[in-house]
Amino acid sequence: MPTFAWKLMSIAFRFAALAVVNKVLLVTWKAVTGREAPEEPESPEVRAVEALVFAAISGAAVTVIRTMATRQVAARTAKKGNQLPEAMQTPYTGDETRPRRRR
Repeated sequence: MPTFAWKLMSIAFRFAALAVVNKVLLVTWKAVTGREAPEEPESPEVRAVEALVFAAISGAAVTVIRTMATRQVAARTAKKGNQLPEAMQTPYTGDETRPRRRR
């Protein structure tokens, strides 16, 4: 699959997933706190704790969804027999980031 098509498909999946996550996050926030989610967490009118908790939760949700959307596109691409982008072709073994132990 050409790089442009890969990027386009990945972006489309991400936007769709982010729209769903945003709605779920807003509904869940209201159900848990009883208040609307802060529209502008940076505003001084929003309590600092509330702004930080909302930022942490929404940031984590966005990161998870981006990762899962990219993985989904990669899985579909590989399943169709198309080539993944070069950065995704090297198999990850988990040893690359862990320092080796001395014995």
